[in-house]
Amino acid sequence: MKQTLIIKFKITGNLRYLSHRETMSMFQKAVVRAGIDVCYSQGFNPRPALSLPLPRSVSVESDGDILSAVVMVASDATEAQLQACISRQLPVNCRIDSVSLLLGKTSFQPISAEYVFPIIDLDTDEKVTAAAEHLRSSIAANEPLFVERTNPKKRVTTKKDITPLIASVERRGDDIVVKYNITPAGSVRVDEITKILKIDSSKLASPIRRTSIEWKRKN
Repeated sequence: MKQTLIIKFKITGNLRYLSHRETMSMFQKAVVRAGIDVCYSQGFNPRPALSLPLPRSVSVESDGDILSAVVMVASDATEAQLQACISRQLPVNCRIDSVSLLLGKTSFQPISAEYVFPIIDLDTDEKVTAAAEHLRSSIAANEPLFVERTNPKKRVTTKKDITPLIASVERRGDDIVVKYNITPAGSVRVDEITKILKIDSSKLASPIRRTSIEWKRKN
């Protein structure tokens, strides 16, 4: 029976340096080695029906990500069995939180996510504190905030207002937490926020984390 396998997982440690393509490859190998029959697309160049709907920036940890795969599984296979089989094929810093099986072909769309920037002793970092407050007040006032984006293929640089793409900015202890809106046209980029907040790697107490991802089922 053809079903959609939904894997909710987290990436930590050195695995955060995997690219989007490498993460896809890791899961493809794990699912195949777990003995799960993955469906392929039609045409001259068939590809496995796997999807990571929300690409992760390299060096960012994530919690609550989703991988979907169209698979053929035995009618008596349980979600717990599938989770155990796949988990055994994954590196230690990739942990599966849950596995679901949905009838037919189903996809999910990300709506929003929080990015956590853990700062070393935020109380004494006046530049980051001031930049975060300025960003928060600008978003609250709906003031345009432009960043430059370059398309390397077209060799064109454009300006984009990212204010509609930021839902909120707040402080939680020594963390700056920015909630992103994710639209079909894209979202704000991690490097754009670190530049605005005047954060470089020397100011981070631990890796940047993406968490609290909100998902919407499309079909």
